[in-house]
Amino acid sequence: LERRILNLVRAGDEPETLRLMDQLYAENFVNRQLPLPLLRLFLFDLAGSLVKQAELLERVDPRVSDEMDGLFARMEANEDPVAVFEHVRKLHAALCREFYERKKSKNEDLKHSIINYIHSRYADPDLSLASVAAHFQITEVYLPQFYKEQTGVNFSDYLENVRMEQARKLLLEGKLNINEIAQRVGYNSANTFGRAFKRIHGVSATAFKQSVADFGRLPRTDPMQNN
Repeated sequence: LERRILNLVRAGDEPETLRLMDQLYAENFVNRQLPLPLLRLFLFDLAGSLVKQAELLERVDPRVSDEMDGLFARMEANEDPVAVFEHVRKLHAALCREFYERKKSKNEDLKHSIINYIHSRYADPDLSLASVAAHFQITEVYLPQFYKEQTGVNFSDYLENVRMEQARKLLLEGKLNINEIAQRVGYNSANTFGRAFKRIHGVSATAFKQSVADFGRLPRTDPMQNN
């Protein structure tokens, strides 16, 4: 249970951490009714685990640091083990929140980095799930899961929509032919580009281009809003 708590704290899972802490309390304070010297040894072990976890954070909230100092002072003063355990439990919850906030911040940074990378490289026909995963040194399995979780949009759908939005803008400008536009937005094949354009916009790129030529600029329809 203690090893599992360590992993849960580092994952920032406060509810499950506290549930397991309560199991430890029930086992050692209620069911086994450990004698006082063993209870104090048990609490020192838990406090040692807290120190190791805090060291992983490198920088801990000063309030949490003060609470940890207070914990060891209470233990050295041989305070009531139940009260000390409650202090230990409180610190586990605080470290969970610290780890969660660090993880959340890192996830936000990674999400925006991936989005910026897509927008800067969409014209590269080799840009793909595999190449983006390799660039950010994450696995091809993790990337789509992470991206969907953080944005609510599938990675492949987002990349395709970025390319199609750029294609729509180029068609509205009317300066390039279909093959040139396909290459500008990351497609080696005009046929592949054409299928993607029709799937996203509901009309072929050729028909869209002809409509622009016949009637001028069309009202803006942003495919990204469909997600």
